[in-house]
Amino acid sequence: MQQKNETFGYAVGYDDVVAKLKETYDGYHFSNHFTDVYCPWSLVNAFAMGDIMNFWFSTGTPTMLVNVMRQHSISLQQIEHYQASLERFDAPTERITDPIPVLYQSGYLTLKEYNPLTRKFTLGFPNGEVREGFSLSLYKYYMEDYVGSGDTLGNAYNDLRFKEITIEQFIETIRRWYAGIPYSITDKNQNEQLYQSLIYAALMSVGADVQAENQTSDGRMDIALKLPDCIYIIELKYGKTADEATDQIIKKDYAVRFAADARPVWAIGLNINKDCRTIEEYRIVQVK
Repeated sequence: MQQKNETFGYAVGYDDVVAKLKETYDGYHFSNHFTDVYCPWSLVNAFAMGDIMNFWFSTGTPTMLVNVMRQHSISLQQIEHYQASLERFDAPTERITDPIPVLYQSGYLTLKEYNPLTRKFTLGFPNGEVREGFSLSLYKYYMEDYVGSGDTLGNAYNDLRFKEITIEQFIETIRRWYAGIPYSITDKNQNEQLYQSLIYAALMSVGADVQAENQTSDGRMDIALKLPDCIYIIELKYGKTADEATDQIIKKDYAVRFAADARPVWAIGLNINKDCRTIEEYRIVQVK
């Protein structure tokens, strides 16, 4: 039975509050036993303030870490499923030559899986607070002259989630969003990964349930966007065609990753025009 929870000030049940606290602040692991550890700073502040917020990132933004990632060409998509050996975590922090140990030691990444055969750990964000906060910091770094645009995309995502706009209207918002990105940003590195990284960071920063570089038996999908009633697999192409993008999703059977999910799955192919630097055409196909 739902009842008003006085600590957090809105009508939810006890189990709902516990689940939200776990999703936002839990998930740190420090050994291959994978015992869950909450972030104590955020948990204490949540109870003190009576609200579930991103307290950890309110203490500062990881500008130095974002700079290191850029210097070593590590994208936001890569660090969510990064594999590293145990020896790599012992690197000294006085002189940063490898960003992965620093991201782990400073709490931005944690242990997710361990393969005893290869003796390698898979790293990832520990929880929703870190995932959303770090992606927002990265988005601001990339888009410092265009950061307000995230509000437009965030509003459109919420409208899509609550069925106030169609997926076609959402894609049109992305098209206008890409078109408004300053040349100073897109001129640096014109390729598929740039446009994928920008939309991925923007969606993560507004709290969307989005994944990138999800590996299947026959490749890696660019982006998977999960909504309450469906899943969209998005493939971006640069200077090619939307048909090529959707054909890749179908041919490589990316939808198989969601075979156990009851929600329908749609393939969305987006092609970026090299001259106008935005979506030239798109195609939507149901694949499950």
